[in-house]
Amino acid sequence: IVNPNGVIFGKTASVNVGNLYVSTQDTSTVNTDADMANNVSPLSASAAGLSDVVNMGKITANTVEVHGKNIRFLNAANVHTTNPVVLHTDTANGGYAHIGYRGTVPTNYKVNPTTGNPAGVSPEYYQLVANKTEFQNIKNGLTKNYMLENDIDFLGGSITPIAGSGTTPFTGKFDGNFFKLQNFTITGGTYTAPFGQVSGSRIENVGVTGA
Repeated sequence: IVNPNGVIFGKTASVNVGNLYVSTQDTSTVNTDADMANNVSPLSASAAGLSDVVNMGKITANTVEVHGKNIRFLNAANVHTTNPVVLHTDTANGGYAHIGYRGTVPTNYKVNPTTGNPAGVSPEYYQLVANKTEFQNIKNGLTKNYMLENDIDFLGGSITPIAGSGTTPFTGKFDGNFFKLQNFTITGGTYTAPFGQVSGSRIENVGVTGA
């Protein structure tokens, strides 16, 4: 699947194939002849593309290879592969690979492997957050990375700011995955925001409505 404008697998998507290759590179750089002749990747490791690839669904394949400026996998547990998942991102221009997980941190992902570094590097792993309790529990791990699994509607209830008082700021990363925090009131803490004190952290891709 190649689309220079980006590729997204929604939450209800289910892919079950031998090998899955996904890219946002220019279609003219795809080597389809090599793929058909040798059953190898038709994608160019030097052409990650300028758009994002997002997977929120279920994937089963022997090989999964993805090329995009930014790559986000919502839940590693929904991706079943025989070989490590290979991700090529445009790190030279700020591209990233974010992998969400529950439970044990996965180990079968590698980013930008090369001939000289076949193992590549590890992606950034993000603990999933799906409800008010899990959001508030971020306070117990202020150095970790977190990713929203869905919209969280607080139904008019309250949020106690993460690192909202005291001297310990939030220094981890928070990827909203383009979901929203909705319908809440801030109570308690010195700094009245979902995240109070932050230092060297990165908070991105999140919407806030009804606050």
